[in-house]
Formats: sequence, structure tokens, C-alpha cells
Amino acid sequence: MKIGIAGCGIVAEKSHLPTFPVAEDLERTVLYDPKPDHVRALAARTGFALGTSDWDAFWAAGPDVLLITSPASRHLANIRDAAAHGIREILCEKPLTDTDAGDEEVLRIVRENRIRLVPCLCYRFGDISIRVRDAVRAGEIGEVRSLRLVFNWDCHGKHRPDLPGGVNKRRHLRMIEGGPLLDCGIHLVDLLTFWTDALPVSCHGHGAWADEYEAPDHVWAHIDLENGAHAMVETSFSYGHTCSNRLSRYGYEIIGTHGVIRFDRDANLFEIQNGRGSRTLPIGAIKDFGAFDAAYIEAVRSGDFSQLPTAEDAARAGRMVREATRQAVARHRKAEG
Repeated sequence: MKIGIAGCGIVAEKSHLPTFPVAEDLERTVLYDPKPDHVRALAARTGFALGTSDWDAFWAAGPDVLLITSPASRHLANIRDAAAHGIREILCEKPLTDTDAGDEEVLRIVRENRIRLVPCLCYRFGDISIRVRDAVRAGEIGEVRSLRLVFNWDCHGKHRPDLPGGVNKRRHLRMIEGGPLLDCGIHLVDLLTFWTDALPVSCHGHGAWADEYEAPDHVWAHIDLENGAHAMVETSFSYGHTCSNRLSRYGYEIIGTHGVIRFDRDANLFEIQNGRGSRTLPIGAIKDFGAFDAAYIEAVRSGDFSQLPTAEDAARAGRMVREATRQAVARHRKAEG
């Protein structure tokens, strides 16, 4: 399998490439990035035969498995080009695209061209998520009725004195693209279905603004699931974003008819409480790119994609987070008159 990666920014360089599977049937063929010096150096460092800023040269190298790690605004164009070049295997970073219409177009393209597209919803493969799912399926807390998922952080801070202009460009771009709910919260919304096997059916969004972006930098999404459970997903890019110390709050609470699962990363707590008492669970990774990429490659080999998220899963979660963000923005505009 000839591997090609389109878009070699921080996600590809720091997350996928360091742990991507190495095997005799995997050929590290080609990397594309608009920064020529960067992509050539990255290819040399990671064993890829070619690093190029020429899009035609990328396709001429003949990849047959494509990883899309470009910005969300480029995903649809990348997928269109992949279809035109006969690619049938795609691993795409989240979100699928930056609009609901874009997601629907992706679903149409992959359906009509028989492309197997897997979104990189890698939180499903974290140790924490797997243990929560297993406990829920084993009935350790009865039927799930309420969920609270929190991911509050500063997205590496607002101010970067070491960068031109002193602004954290990565955080700035994520805010322009839609804010923390779209960037981080999409993983949490996906986990709701992964844990409960129930689809989200409606949502309500509320936001707060510490910065002057259209999207809120702190968002709450209230989501109703088809099984009658309710979830609150809270995400922030302004939790300590101007503080000298790095701050974060990350945790899950899953409340059932017969118990509670609690995970608090900051308190180093992971436990199940029910009528039989308390059980402490081992704390592992929240997300796992290596396990996800390995499972993806094995699925391509075997043809069995049943353990991986689908393009429809990503589109569904994308619709929820965008709708919640839209509602928060609409309430904000109304309040401002």
C-alpha cells in the first residue's frame, strides 16, 4: 500500500507520523504541504520517498491510501481530487469539512465513487473511552440517563511573544474556523454515541465570549439522545488563555439508573460508583493516534471496517456542534441588540 499524506502541519507531524504503522506492505510514498522546505525535510526525517509542494507531483507519485491532515477548509477539495484520481481508501481528520453542505457533498462523493472514508475520531481508541464503553455495555451503572463531558483549555494561550505579532496563530485559526466546539467538542459529541449506541437527535447551544470572534470561545452544547438520555458538552479556548500558568479542566461523568462513572484528569480520578461500592479504573490515554492508525491500516488490509467510525458518524457530530455554535452566536447577537 502506497501511503500519501496531504497537509503536513502539526497534526500530521506531531500526531500521525510519529506512531504511524511500519510494515513491509506499507510504502511511505509521498507527503504534500504548501511549504516546500518543511515538507522536504519532514519526508527525509520520516522515511517518505517524496515531499512536495506540487499537487500534481503528489498524485503522480501514485498513492493509493490517502491521509488528509490539511485544514478543514481544504478537506472537500482534497476528497474531490482523490476521487478524480481513483483513490478508494481515505483517512480524514475531523471535521469532515467546515460546513453542513460540505459534509453532505463528501457523503455524496464517497457513496458515488465507492470510497471507504474513515474520519479520525481517535478519542474512541483512547483507554479511557474504551473502559467507559465497556462499563456501560456491561450494565455497571444501569441505563445511562445523563452525561457531562468537559474539555476546557487555552488552546496553547492567546499570546505568544516568540511568534511574529505575539499572537498564537493556531488558536486564532481554530477560532476563525468555528471555535472550540467544532475543533475539540466534535470528539466529545462522537463519544456520546460510541458509549451509549444512541444517536443525538437535537441540541441547544450557549456561549460566552472573552475574545472578539464571531464564534464563542467557551461553549455549552445540550444534546438529547434518541434513548432519552441528555448530555452536556462544555468546551473552551479561553480557560486561562491569558494566564502565565497553563490551566485545563478535562473530565467525564456518566450517570445511570444504578451508578456513576467519573473521570477527572486533573484530579487523577477514574472510578465507578454503584450499589456494590466503588471500583477504581486504571488511567490511560484519552486519545490514541497510534492505535487508531493501526486499526485503520488493518481494516484496509482485511476489508472489515466495523470497528471504525464512519463518514456518517463525523457528519452527524459535525451537524450537532455547528448547530449548537450557531445557536450560541444567534443568542449573543440578540442580546447585543
